[in-house]
Amino acid sequence: MLKLGKLELGDSAKIAATISDVRPETIKRVKRDGAQIVELRLDEFRKIDARSVRRILKFAKTAGLPIIATIRSKKEGGRKFISHQKRLQLFRMIILEVDSIDIELSSRIILDSVIELAHKSHKLVIVSYHNFVQTPSGEKLEKIIKEAKSRRADIVKISTLAKTPDDILTLGRITFKNKTKNIITLAMGKIGAVSRIFLPAMGSLVTYGFVDKPHAPGQLSVKVLKRDLKAYCAKRPPRMGRIK
Repeated sequence: MLKLGKLELGDSAKIAATISDVRPETIKRVKRDGAQIVELRLDEFRKIDARSVRRILKFAKTAGLPIIATIRSKKEGGRKFISHQKRLQLFRMIILEVDSIDIELSSRIILDSVIELAHKSHKLVIVSYHNFVQTPSGEKLEKIIKEAKSRRADIVKISTLAKTPDDILTLGRITFKNKTKNIITLAMGKIGAVSRIFLPAMGSLVTYGFVDKPHAPGQLSVKVLKRDLKAYCAKRPPRMGRIK
């Protein structure tokens, strides 16, 4: 079974708390609200110099939870522009202090270098795809999964904007079909909020929430995710074997 630090993935959906403002109260709320993973958005840090990043990482580790480090590119929702060279430098600096890194499939200039660096350090690699405009066809999403796997992704993450309920069904089909390949899926936007409960039931490994402020359109709080996932699972949803 795939492990993120000491946390086993795949038996049930895990909740990751996305944070950028690492303060004592934030760390307390991460655990209190029910998160099992911390996702650090370095692109949202006010300072990304070596000293500041190391200090924040050290403090974040006091939560005692596995850490995913993300330095999101501006193209795929990053708060600020950070050059490829700077992002690679940051990944090299933090790799031994985290359990996993998330890098976009579109970051082709540094993608292979970051993946090689992570695997040499025995860290999980999440190769992600974000689309803030639409949810592509199932065929396009299948190609994205295949390419990410060919680049040696341990986990493939797909996050798209849902404009209609059909978009969520598209992601549901893709998730269920590829659930043995270690996949994370979610839909952004108001309509997509339900996907953060629905898609884990289809096989998505992780769902993301916030403790201080949303970091993506339609993101729910960790507390709400924990409550609603528990309620949803208690209803024992029907098997989805007929989805095609």
